[in-house]
Formats: sequence, C-alpha cells, structure tokens
Amino acid sequence: MPDWKVLVRERLGAMDSSAAGFAVSSSNEDAEIVIELAAHLEDVYDELREKGMSESDALSQALGGVGSWRGLAEKIRCAKGGEGIMNTRTKTLWLPGLIGLTASMAWMMILQRASLRPSLPGPWLHSGLAFLWYFVWLILQPVFGAAAAYLSHRAGSERRTELIATLFPSIVMFGLWVVLVVFIVVTRYSHVSHQWPLVLAGVFLWSILPGFALLLGESLYTRTRKLATS
Repeated sequence: MPDWKVLVRERLGAMDSSAAGFAVSSSNEDAEIVIELAAHLEDVYDELREKGMSESDALSQALGGVGSWRGLAEKIRCAKGGEGIMNTRTKTLWLPGLIGLTASMAWMMILQRASLRPSLPGPWLHSGLAFLWYFVWLILQPVFGAAAAYLSHRAGSERRTELIATLFPSIVMFGLWVVLVVFIVVTRYSHVSHQWPLVLAGVFLWSILPGFALLLGESLYTRTRKLATS
C-alpha cells in the first residue's frame, strides 16, 4: 500500500510549496490538509482496485486525477478557515490583475513625463506617448504579465484564472474601447464617427498587442516554472 502522506508531501513540495506559503511540517493546519489529501487519494485508489485495476495503474490514475495540487490544497485550506469564494478569487484573480494593471499604467505615466509631446497624429495621441516611447512601454509588458501569473499561481489559481489575471490590463483597456465605441454609435459624435480606422488602430495598439506581450511573459514564466520542478 502506498504511503499517501509521503506522496502528497512530495507533490506539494514539487509545486514550489515554500513560495506558495505552504510548509507541510510547519503547522497543524498544513498537516491536516496533507491528511485530507492523502485520505482522498486512498479512497480513489481503493475504488479503482475494487474495479480490478492493477496497483500501478490505480496509483497512476489516482495521482493523475489531481489537476492542481496547490489549487486543491488551497480549497481545503479555505474550507477549513471558513473563507468564502470571493476571498480566494481576490487572491488568485483580482489582486494579481490589479497589480499588473497598476504597474502597466504607472509605467505609461513615467514615460509620458519622460517623453516629449508626440508629433505623430492618430492612435498614439490616446496616451500621449510618442512612437518610440510606445515600444519602450510595450517591451516591459511581458514582465508585468509574468508577475501577475506568478502572483496568481502562488495563490493557488487554476490555469484559466491565471490567464485572466495575466490579461487583466488588456481586458480592462478593451472594455474602455468598447465603451467608447458604444458612445460614438449612440451619440453619433460627428467628430469621431468618421475616424473608425483610428479607433480600430487604438484597440489593436492598446489592447490586443499588449495582450500578446502579457501572454508572452506568462508563457515564459510557466516554462521556467516547469523546468524548475522537472
């Protein structure tokens, strides 16, 4: 019979548990979480064995059925601590996303103060950044994306939540452009209504393109994390 507690400890440790604030041997609460995870795996294993599956196959399937060890441990921790879903969502989505958005906007403000007024017309005027400074701003977006992904993953998020937290600045910016488009359509604002190419260019430059840069940072972080745990 496998030692389920040892298996749980090993996998939580392989997920960089110290960075996530999960030290199995440091508190009774963490020890209880290990016990619950071990009991869950044992139940799954026994059920598979009763169906005639071999020991190795049952063990492999029981362990493989856990999608995110950190995420499952965090859910058990929240349930024991009486935390609601909003608290977990705040740590895995809102906080990392807002940090990424704030960092991106702060970087833009710094560049606005450092750069001269742009001489090029068009979508560049939406932020007050000259052509060259826009690319300086864009180059740093992967760093913000990686930071948001790290904070979200550290809090025990699922993959989808991690991606949303990473793309949060781009999503917010896209929402602002949607509001602008609705305003133009509803009010028939003549000054802007004939400049749809510039509006579309603004959506691309300030939402879609930065989104790809943010995802690049998340992808690099994910690969680095997997290499570190392999």
